[in-house]
Amino acid sequence: LEKAKPSPRLLNHPLYGRRRYDLLRQLHEAGRNDFDVYRATEGRKPKRFPVFIRVEDDHAGPESELIQSQAELDAALSCLLKEGRCLESRLIVEFCAKPGDDGVFRKYGVFYVDGAVIPRHIFGSAHWMVKGGSSFVDEGLAQEEARFLEENPHAKEVREVFRLARLDYGRIDYGFVDGRMQVYEINSNPTI
Repeated sequence: LEKAKPSPRLLNHPLYGRRRYDLLRQLHEAGRNDFDVYRATEGRKPKRFPVFIRVEDDHAGPESELIQSQAELDAALSCLLKEGRCLESRLIVEFCAKPGDDGVFRKYGVFYVDGAVIPRHIFGSAHWMVKGGSSFVDEGLAQEEARFLEENPHAKEVREVFRLARLDYGRIDYGFVDGRMQVYEINSNPTI
């Protein structure tokens, strides 16, 4: 594609973009994310609990509920092995989310296209794992989302995260804990 004439604009070079584990590690090491992530097969153990288990390269969400201790984590990983599931594709993620004063967990979704930051949604849920199917909309959240779409208040931070991720295109999912943005993932092939 790079050699084609005329050369098309290429986004997300597959050799440069950070995938989920590398991105979350980089964000934690840079002090942007307060939580850390671990490969299920690496020697490092979580520094804090609760944690959850997820598959590294899918977008279905966690495979586990919140796990409260190293003993519970060891048992959960052992169970996955007994079920014939590959631990090399599993991540252990420190939980880092907090509901707002109204008891609602929020997940912000923003598209990034070659430098343009395009706010997409705020999903709200009473459950810590906020996905489209578990979310709800009430009048207050609808008004909040309308302001979010109009004002695009996190554009500068989103651009910086995409720069760290070495990605030109995707949808970032994030929340806020005590006023600090916590990036949960970048989907580099999002549904539009």
